[in-house]
Amino acid sequence: MSSLAMALAGLNITVPGHKETTPADYRVTRPLFKQCDPQWGSTMMGKDTICQVGCLMSSTSMALNSAGISIDGNAANPGTLNAWLKANGGYVDGEDMDEAVVPKIDPARITWPSDGMHTSQDLTHNLLRSYLAQNRTVIANVLQGHHFVLAVGFSYHDDDVVFVNDPGFETTQYSMKNDVVGWRIFDVADTFQP
Repeated sequence: MSSLAMALAGLNITVPGHKETTPADYRVTRPLFKQCDPQWGSTMMGKDTICQVGCLMSSTSMALNSAGISIDGNAANPGTLNAWLKANGGYVDGEDMDEAVVPKIDPARITWPSDGMHTSQDLTHNLLRSYLAQNRTVIANVLQGHHFVLAVGFSYHDDDVVFVNDPGFETTQYSMKNDVVGWRIFDVADTFQP
């Protein structure tokens, strides 16, 4: 598209011969924390390390960090969130994160809503789009229930694609139909609220 066409498009003026296009993808910017990062990967959650079983907790820390939420005065990351969860009863059976405890970090800004737990793939592509557009934290449970990833976007042209920040692998997208088996939803208010 020419500079003139781009400028006119910003003014909602139609340029003869110019076809409007829809963007292919919608993505939100979130930090990507790897659960095996040397800064925290070998830290114990219970009987296993963050590297071994910290995918849900690491995905949650990405969402908290992107909203500017600090944990005991430090930026949210898998290391700081794990330490806080261990000290505040945030794990069930030693290392399964209790999502309902996370809001205690900042009750005014973090909510574990009544629709937060989805133990099946029951979100439609349109509902995923709506949640991400509302800036809700959406965490997908993938790989037959053995892994969690932070949803960061979707495709406008393929309603099966969810784009992710994957704390354990280099995967950037999963199939909603074939890979996702559940969801976790948090409402997290950004620091920069008026």
